Amino acid sequence: MLLSFAQRHIDCPAQRYEFLLDAEHFDHAYAWFTDQELQPWADPQRTKTGLSNAEIGGFGVCLSAPAGHYLEQITMS
Repeated sequence: MLLSFAQRHIDCPAQRYEFLLDAEHFDHAYAWFTDQELQPWADPQRTKTGLSNAEIGGFGVCLSAPAGHYLEQITMS
């Protein structure tokens, strides 16, 4: 999967997008996001920094996309 970010030309409400990944793709995507200096959170409410999200039974991380949308990457064990 390829994600591309466009410049924001119109105002629209923030939306949340979830992506279910295997562990290898999760690690690769997380490394890319941290290389871009995007702040990760363990929850969509952005109250807990870090990776762990025990509610899903795997790993989870939430990020803010440049246009203000929320991206959530999760793995399932």
